[in-house]
Amino acid sequence: MRLIVAVVGKPRNAGLAAAIGEYETRAARYWPLEVREVREERGKAGDSSGVMKREGERLTDGIGGARIIACDERGKGMTSREFAQWLSAERDRAVDIALLIGGAFGLSDEVRHRSALSLSLAPWTLSHEVATIARIVGGEEIRRTLDLACGAGRHARHMAARWFTVGLDLSQILLRLARREGSPAAFVRGDMRLLPFREDAFDLVANFFTSFGYFNDDAEHRLVVREVARVTRRGGFFVLDYLNAERLRRTLVPYDERRVGDSIVEQRREISADGRSVIKTITVRGDGRRFVERVRLFTPAELIALVAAEGFETQSMLGDYAGAELSPDSPRAVVVARRR
Repeated sequence: MRLIVAVVGKPRNAGLAAAIGEYETRAARYWPLEVREVREERGKAGDSSGVMKREGERLTDGIGGARIIACDERGKGMTSREFAQWLSAERDRAVDIALLIGGAFGLSDEVRHRSALSLSLAPWTLSHEVATIARIVGGEEIRRTLDLACGAGRHARHMAARWFTVGLDLSQILLRLARREGSPAAFVRGDMRLLPFREDAFDLVANFFTSFGYFNDDAEHRLVVREVARVTRRGGFFVLDYLNAERLRRTLVPYDERRVGDSIVEQRREISADGRSVIKTITVRGDGRRFVERVRLFTPAELIALVAAEGFETQSMLGDYAGAELSPDSPRAVVVARRR
């Protein structure tokens, strides 16, 4: 039996590449392993179907008559033990297996239709973002983690599949949704400016998808990072996933609208007069509801300085969760910092 792992893209961070290479070496001791990394498709906005189709063609090219297994979060779930037993049974059948892993948009319908099995390895397979973090800190002892501003718990659930995880959020409604999902994570209501945890409580604190920067005063932003430093052990990690301010300034969409049920929701965006924030005004046409959201446009240099002032040393700045280095066109600005 030959085991083929075909994946879209390759790690563009040296640390990620080294960690992946180590596990490939270990796996090859037990299986005839072939890892194929195919080129990501650079499609235009709105062309996700075309991107998945072209990436799917690259994934299936060269796998011969191997039995295709589509790795898809909607597929059949297995524990790690069940997956090992399944793989052992496949080996006894002496049939080549091709595990196909899609890119940012997932696998195309064509690939899923060709597959003999659609497989989700959840709960122990992690989300894309959590998997990247796990690779970065793979050589470190990580036992206790905090998902800061966890919302409805999507990332906390994946983190808890690997480590003991606490999710913290101020919204009781979102925490209620998180608990309903049956997540193994523990969820706590609290304010990130005054964390209800003891000193050195966590080995890793993660803040995903710009769940930071909403306070009017930078002193409060500094207070948040100070609290993160207090609850992170020395040598522990803080991952701050933020918007790329430079890219946002260039690509800001000043207005859009969409229909939600019977209502039209308008969104207006502008850069503040002092240039330090982006302001989004949401209006529900017809019933008069109006919401205003302001997010601080921290530059990467400001983020690095912000965490450094509270005792963190930045290890790397990623531009996305494929491990690419930060550039002016990167969609994200992900700070990976370590407490001194």
